[in-house]
Amino acid sequence: MKKNKNLSELMSYAGKHRYLTYLSLVLSVISAILTLLPFVFIFFIIKEVIEVAPNFSEAVNVSRNGWMAVIFALIAIVVYICGLMCSHMSAFRIAGNMRKTMMSHIAKLPLGFIGEMGSGKIRRIVNESSAATRSAKQSA
Repeated sequence: MKKNKNLSELMSYAGKHRYLTYLSLVLSVISAILTLLPFVFIFFIIKEVIEVAPNFSEAVNVSRNGWMAVIFALIAIVVYICGLMCSHMSAFRIAGNMRKTMMSHIAKLPLGFIGEMGSGKIRRIVNESSAATRSAKQSA
């Protein structure tokens, strides 16, 4: 229950760009599936070679299966990079919107509070807090 609340709160900071987070999740799943496919084609190569041994000239699909393994490995890399870009864009958007929300709240505080704490300390707290959510989101 608490994780769902945290996610919905983070998504509220994402605003209109929340689709990037969901898109990154989908792309990561697709990339994980695509990453397995080269192993399937390598299995087909090994199976075919074992079946035709010792007449290796009868193994006609080795080259095609090898190229399919390479192609799917490259596609998996591209999809993974796209998912990574989406998650980073979302994370930076969330951190920026959190920073804006905190600064608008701080602007409404009495001037004496800011004088007591010091503007540098407040700025450091705001920057570290918003950056911490970005690193926590990526590791989750």
